[in-house]
Amino acid sequence: MRSSAPPLREVLERHITMSTNASEGTRKKYRRLAEQHIYPELGGYPVDAVSTEDVARWFSALPVAAKTKKNIHALLSAAFKRSVAEGVISKNPAVGLRAPREEVEFQPVFLTEGQMMMIYSALPERWRLFVELLENSGLRYGEASALRWQDLIFEENRCTISVTRAWRRGESGEVIGPPKTKKSIRRVALPVWLSKKLLEARGEARPSDLVFAKPNGSHIPNGHFHQRVWIPLMEKLEGELGVRPRIHDLRHTHASRLISKGVALPVIQARLGHESITTTVNTYGHLTSDADARAAALLD
Repeated sequence: MRSSAPPLREVLERHITMSTNASEGTRKKYRRLAEQHIYPELGGYPVDAVSTEDVARWFSALPVAAKTKKNIHALLSAAFKRSVAEGVISKNPAVGLRAPREEVEFQPVFLTEGQMMMIYSALPERWRLFVELLENSGLRYGEASALRWQDLIFEENRCTISVTRAWRRGESGEVIGPPKTKKSIRRVALPVWLSKKLLEARGEARPSDLVFAKPNGSHIPNGHFHQRVWIPLMEKLEGELGVRPRIHDLRHTHASRLISKGVALPVIQARLGHESITTTVNTYGHLTSDADARAAALLD
């Protein structure tokens, strides 16, 4: 009997369209993954004709890295799950499949104070305050580059940043949206010395002006900063530093400094805006051995 169910391609496209909690850029990514990896093999099947064996055979043959494989599976499984909830199919044929354990593509780099001094010595002066803020706040690049002066709260000698938005990748470039997760909406207090620098830099700026911007006042795209500033800097310093950090490693460096000073992981989780303490533990837990020894010493 011929199936009257819609083809998987239509089901998946409808799922992507109805994923209203996803950004434009995320939906674009979903469609690209589907076009490249799902539709050629499974897209024409009626959704109720796709078996677990079909999915397993397709999944095993995917010629992509484990992390990408996991993302593709999650997308397909979510579409099947929606179809189950809507009564189109009786079970999810993608349940239970797992990608091979992936190797971590980038290991975090934790920069020492000496290495940071090398970076500041070679960094053009106009970028120093921006890099100092990244290093000493733990903000993501997209959060820091989205800051307006009205997001900086100066009380007595200290500045506190209200993180409520970030630049995110959209269909036609970067767009302003909420931060990465709900817990990324947060307040981050800055050291007094950095607060003073920011207050001096504010000058006559309007509250709605970006704190860090191009000379024409427009925002500094991630790619612009990496290509024009960070990559040339790392090419110059890599031999001297002994490592080649990414700009995101300033966030890792910030967390490692807090841990070295005995700050508890839940506090670091809140400061970095991690949705789950598991993320904080998995990324930085191995750095806490000295802190644990100091805690034990208090009981001696």
